[in-house]
Amino acid sequence: MKNRNRIGIGLIITLLMITSTFTVGVLASTSVVEVTKTVWDPVAKIWTGNTITVNVGDMVRFNITTKYTGSLNLFEIHVNDTLTSNLRYVHGSATFKNYKHVNPNEKIIGNTIYWNFTDYSLILDDDNTSMSIEFQAEVLYSDNTKNTATVTAIECCDVEVSGEDCIDLTVPALPVQKQVWNGTGWTESINATRNQTVQYKITILNHAAFAIKNMIIHDVISGSSLKYIGPWTITKIGIGVNVTNPVVTKSNANQTINWSWQAGEQLFIPHGAGIALQFTAKVIANPVAETVTNTADITAWGDD
Repeated sequence: MKNRNRIGIGLIITLLMITSTFTVGVLASTSVVEVTKTVWDPVAKIWTGNTITVNVGDMVRFNITTKYTGSLNLFEIHVNDTLTSNLRYVHGSATFKNYKHVNPNEKIIGNTIYWNFTDYSLILDDDNTSMSIEFQAEVLYSDNTKNTATVTAIECCDVEVSGEDCIDLTVPALPVQKQVWNGTGWTESINATRNQTVQYKITILNHAAFAIKNMIIHDVISGSSLKYIGPWTITKIGIGVNVTNPVVTKSNANQTINWSWQAGEQLFIPHGAGIALQFTAKVIANPVAETVTNTADITAWGDD
């Protein structure tokens, strides 16, 4: 399994895809139960089914909203939400709105949370108002996640109605950050003059569920004013990292560098750990009105 992440100095791009599908199932009833599952966007501060950035360690807030559009009473309401294995439900985080009672029977089996409103008095208001459950889950590792909420209930005359909705999340497996030294700290860009040495740092973290044992760091300096001169150093991040010297190749007038660990160069980066690679380049021309972009392209995988 290979994971690739690409980043250029001055711009960090994290891709996360959220798709939402909507399915309503009704058994022997003309009434409708609409179920909508959304996720909280902490930047826009809204509930959304659109793309947000989610990383390992984040607490993700979900909302399950159920709307009953029938004209009868609804009771025996059962809500369940199935999370994928890389998400962990935060016990006690659920809050309830517009239910007759706010303390349903909650139980967890595997990665599915069940909220059961089994008392006959736990009926949805008959004025078509919606009801919702909000809860939190922690992101444990990178994986494609499909989280499905399902609601079943009994309408008057023992007719079962149901609905479901799901959200897909993509959590980055290989977060990469590239920075440049400004004299006092690491930043995203600097102004440089001719003959100045420039220090770069590439930080790579493993958020996949497996250990990284092979990796290629491909770094390209664009423009005509910079070239790689070395030296390079590697710093371990976290516990359990084992790294030996990679095979280093340079090309394109020292503007393209590869650091490679494959089949013989020992590398082991467990989940949650990482490495930081630092190297030096030199300004060889006066970069008047030139913006130099330094791009790192990372490919990593586990066993061959």
